[in-house]
Amino acid sequence: MLAAFPSPGLATRENTPRPQSSWPIVDTSGFNNDPSKPKANRRCCGLPCLGFFLVMLVLLIIVAAAVVVPLELLVLNKPRTSPSGVTGSEACSQNSTTACQNGGTSSLSTGTCSCICTNGFTGSTCSVSGASGCTTTNLATDPAYANVTLGSSIPRLISAAQSNFSIPLFGNLILARFNSASLSCVTENALVTFEGQSVRVGAAADIVHPTSTGATPSSTGSNRLRRGQSTSAATATPAAATANGILYDPSPQHATDTAPSPTTTAAVSSPSSTVAVTEEVLDFARVAVLFILQQETLDSAVTAQSALQRFFSSDTTTDAAAQNVNIGNGNTVNLVAFRVHLGNGSVGR
Repeated sequence: MLAAFPSPGLATRENTPRPQSSWPIVDTSGFNNDPSKPKANRRCCGLPCLGFFLVMLVLLIIVAAAVVVPLELLVLNKPRTSPSGVTGSEACSQNSTTACQNGGTSSLSTGTCSCICTNGFTGSTCSVSGASGCTTTNLATDPAYANVTLGSSIPRLISAAQSNFSIPLFGNLILARFNSASLSCVTENALVTFEGQSVRVGAAADIVHPTSTGATPSSTGSNRLRRGQSTSAATATPAAATANGILYDPSPQHATDTAPSPTTTAAVSSPSSTVAVTEEVLDFARVAVLFILQQETLDSAVTAQSALQRFFSSDTTTDAAAQNVNIGNGNTVNLVAFRVHLGNGSVGR
């Protein structure tokens, strides 16, 4: 059997050509083996690498926006309601301590429950009846509120503020501020009382003579009304003022409230000349106090009223001083141009 195989070295002779291989022969003569020549740019998915990364970045931004925007709108900024779907004002009305009585409407302002009282009732929950100094009216700025109860000096100022001084007043917000502090109608009128009067007397250009300086109400007796007191109080003081955090009521002003006329304050010759305090200037001061109450707090409005009354009661009211009256909390008023300057801007004629 071994003799049938050829001996080693005899089967394949020397210099015998190899059989043809089935693998293709690659011609390497065309490759660029010269290191001095630039190499071809790399490509990713048929695009230049930079273009590929830019496309991927745009896709990531689109995906992130598709996730974040619905999350922001539907989850983070979703209106806060109770698990049963009750809104804020409904929650106020369902709470026995904040529910409005006698036809009052619940309101939620800056996270505080308050009432819009109607039919002559006042107080934080509209439970006080027969208060003096009140009137009932429909809010021209919000027709949804009818027959609301507020101080008799307030409705005219709310309805005419925009047309007379280009200052927007919203009755529902002002009433919510009043009632949340349990202010009586007499106190509401006191907040807009200057020079002993809470309403316009005569024509807009009529001169109002200032009262003597230092006329401050007494801090004793039955004429003081603390914040949070729901009953009205009789008073003999000429204007609202504060002392040790006490808000004082003025005596009711029995005067004829005439229609506003398109007049301006008296012209002045120089910044040092004396400015005439007219009925229109006092009306603007009343509107300015209500605007500060609406935009900020009751305390800010009381501070503004006191500062303005001090200015009107001073011996000399110069033009320069009237154009920049400091009313506290970083707020000022211009009694010549009829503008209110708050921290976030200015409004007015």
